Amino acid sequence: MGGAQFDKNMLFYGDNLEILRNRIADNSVDLCYIDPPFNSNRSYFQIYSGIQGKVDKAQAQAFTDTWKWDDVAIGGFEEISTNAGGDFQNEIIWCYGSGGATTRRYSRKHDVIFFYTKTDTFVFNVDSVREPYSSPEKSMTPKIIRGKSYTKMNPLGRIPFDWWQIPIITNSAKERMGYPTQKPEALLKRIIKASSNEGGVVLDAYCGCGTTIAVAQRQNRNWIGIDITYHSISLILKRLTDSFGDSVLERVIVEGIPRDLESARALANRQDDRVRKEFEKWAALTYTNNRGVINEKKGADKGIDAVVYFAASANETGRMIIQVKSGGVNRGAIATLHGDMERERADMATLITLENPTSPMIEEAKKAGYYEHKIMGKKYDRIQIVTVQELIEQDRRIDLPLSFDVLKQAVKSKDNSQMNLGILN
Repeated sequence: MGGAQFDKNMLFYGDNLEILRNRIADNSVDLCYIDPPFNSNRSYFQIYSGIQGKVDKAQAQAFTDTWKWDDVAIGGFEEISTNAGGDFQNEIIWCYGSGGATTRRYSRKHDVIFFYTKTDTFVFNVDSVREPYSSPEKSMTPKIIRGKSYTKMNPLGRIPFDWWQIPIITNSAKERMGYPTQKPEALLKRIIKASSNEGGVVLDAYCGCGTTIAVAQRQNRNWIGIDITYHSISLILKRLTDSFGDSVLERVIVEGIPRDLESARALANRQDDRVRKEFEKWAALTYTNNRGVINEKKGADKGIDAVVYFAASANETGRMIIQVKSGGVNRGAIATLHGDMERERADMATLITLENPTSPMIEEAKKAGYYEHKIMGKKYDRIQIVTVQELIEQDRRIDLPLSFDVLKQAVKSKDNSQMNLGILN
């Protein structure tokens, strides 16, 4: 890291180009890994619900992977093309066998990884990523000493080829989080171990569901993650605590999320089409401690931005619908939410509002009556009103025993022997 002291890991919520230009110091990163979306007209960051293995069409779609040649793109291209290039080292073919197949052509079962270095002097810890030989005989090194033949075990194995056979994440894999572009930890383990040292800094500018971050944490590396969607930030924080415990966040600085009303309003008023729903997602996920299921499109404005499931009794699951409003709230909004709650047969509903509720709104909410929780032994307003100010300044969060996680809980942190797949490092 160029001798700089790295006190805490960094997780940035925002546009990675702006953050890389203005927030990351030059020569402060030892390894960059990126797995960006491509110009394929596909919608990325559509999170799986985990319900019956199907894609939840109500999940948030943070941005559509479309690209156009405009002044911004021209400026970015000129900046990149005038920078000093790196040294190309390898084209690596990552092979895997599982997944669908077709009888119309050869099955596409590989990804391509490009390995670049900044200069001819770089870290490559070859001994940490050696692979077992295909047969025990190849691990035996014959030697002749004083005319007698001896066989000695070679403990290191072979240097990996530029094609890697690492399984993709199956539906039943413990590390699977339901993220559509999730990469296996074994893949990142090889890359991180080979191309960085303990205590070094690993950067992932499209950190998605946080595989790079989780592996870097497990391999005693420092890390910097960047993502433009709050879904990803929420998921990574949950993955870290699930895998390493709550104390892991003591060494994590999260930047870009609203810390005051001014920044919350700025998020609500963003004009960027890629992130037009980010305010609603941030508010709903923050209130539900990252357990809310985000609604991608309301259709004919059904008024539901998220759903959260809670334990209603020992063998029953309750449901709360959530609506987020940045403005235009009045008594009618509560009446409409009441209707949405009844139509969806939800047990409870919450309105999260950037504006303070009026007295008529509070009165209308009270008309919905109470929900009596059998486990908690207390009554809740069936319709609750939560302000963004309460979220930020009072850390107000849902006060119910949650029984459903949006994404499968991350596998608990394992020791290195459990993660050994012969990966690069």
